[in-house]
Amino acid sequence: MKQVHESISVREVYRMFREGQLVVPAYQRSFVWSQEHQEMFVESLLEGYPAGMVMAAATEAGRYEIVDGHQRVRTICRFIDEGFRWRQEEEPLPREEQERFLELSVAFSFLMDIDGAEQVIDLYRKVNTIGENITPQELRRAGAQGAFAALVERLTERLRQTKEEPAFSGSVWADLGLFEEAELRRREDQELIARLALSVLEGTPRPHDRELDAVYTPGTDVWQRVEGYLNAYPAERLEQELNRTFACFASLPVPLGSGKKAVEAFYLVGLAVFELMAGGTRLLFDQAGLCEVLRAMRLLIPEQPESAAQYMELKQYALWRVQDCFADEDAQQASVEREFENSMRRAKVETARYEFKQGFLRLDTERSYDKALQDQILKTLCGMANMGPMSASYLYIGVADTERDARRVELMDGIQPVEVAGHYIVGIQREVEVMGSTVEDYCKRIQQFIDHSELSRHLIVSVLSKMEVFDYRGFTVIRLVVPPQEQVSYYQGQIYLRKHSNTILLRDPREIVAVAQQFTL
Repeated sequence: MKQVHESISVREVYRMFREGQLVVPAYQRSFVWSQEHQEMFVESLLEGYPAGMVMAAATEAGRYEIVDGHQRVRTICRFIDEGFRWRQEEEPLPREEQERFLELSVAFSFLMDIDGAEQVIDLYRKVNTIGENITPQELRRAGAQGAFAALVERLTERLRQTKEEPAFSGSVWADLGLFEEAELRRREDQELIARLALSVLEGTPRPHDRELDAVYTPGTDVWQRVEGYLNAYPAERLEQELNRTFACFASLPVPLGSGKKAVEAFYLVGLAVFELMAGGTRLLFDQAGLCEVLRAMRLLIPEQPESAAQYMELKQYALWRVQDCFADEDAQQASVEREFENSMRRAKVETARYEFKQGFLRLDTERSYDKALQDQILKTLCGMANMGPMSASYLYIGVADTERDARRVELMDGIQPVEVAGHYIVGIQREVEVMGSTVEDYCKRIQQFIDHSELSRHLIVSVLSKMEVFDYRGFTVIRLVVPPQEQVSYYQGQIYLRKHSNTILLRDPREIVAVAQQFTL
């Protein structure tokens, strides 16, 4: 291997990176620099300080893989992509400063005549071990091969809801509060996923991650054994079952919180949930109960776990606790159908406590997303909550409450609505298809606009804890439940109330006092 040193302008670095001539290889660590770190680096360049040498290895395909300097190159390119500014509200660099920035020099060391990819990966490990504080999982990914490493990568991307760095705000981990963004950048979530997947394959929980190094090292006994397990399982089935397991933890009503004990609690409860879900006959029906189990397990985690046997006892306890949050799929489905049909019938009498929406796409040729409906739903939830502390109220999405809308849906989406007590079940799958989305993402969108709304926080928590998705005669329907409340609820600082099938804003002080008095009796 020989090195060729060159000075390249920022303009040329940007061109090479954007045109795919200079690439970030799969073994590289995530983009971990904070916003402050990026800004300081660009400022130092503008002030004339050297950028440090970027090391890049030539490949047979004629490209260069960044071995060292990934963070610097990505920061330079991002600054240019943002219009030579970090925030839209800021003024960009003056034109002459932009040109000066583009002509600044970056030192490169190109590695040529490389003796195989292993030599580059070995160099990467040495450079990053000596330099920045690279995490064990980041080192494991360097040169990783096989079905296990690929499975963990796919699960990581799915749970983060993105392949991009560092957009983690919509992830399962953000909902749980389990990892800080800096921890996600260091791939600590991926280490948890890998450990959980390995424990499933090995059939036993582990209080540490010592075997993960061997699982990621091709040719070791452990690597060969785990690859054999995945071939027999097979990997596709395990991925589906793990995705179902993680989906149970999405949008829990109360975040779990971060820290070592929270991670261990999730790991043990995750194994217990997997055991219940793996057969495909159980469904989660009590998210609040799952939160309680997670909190209870967090208190039981020892400071220094001693053995796999100790963790097996904790996992069995988690299994015993969590099974009450799940029900047999067939039994639950029958119960849900009966309850749903009863709701349709009761809605004829108790109109104020029931509301039905066919979906979020307008029934016109544009099929545009009706964002105003979000506001209507939030006002309705507030109005239902203020009807008093005695009974629950229900809002269904995927049900048309007029024959005219049902016929329009039938015409536009090619489905045959099911009529029950004057209401028409149309489901949400048709909208999911038009949007090019998934039922999971559709539901997550609803959860997020409720969670980030100006509804009273106690109402948000209680509604999200009871949100349900179920199938009725082949149609997927969403049910939002407003449990009996113990205090007045507000939306955007105002009080709403349901009267018959309408939601109204209360302006008369006497009406406002009357609502408040319901919760003080």
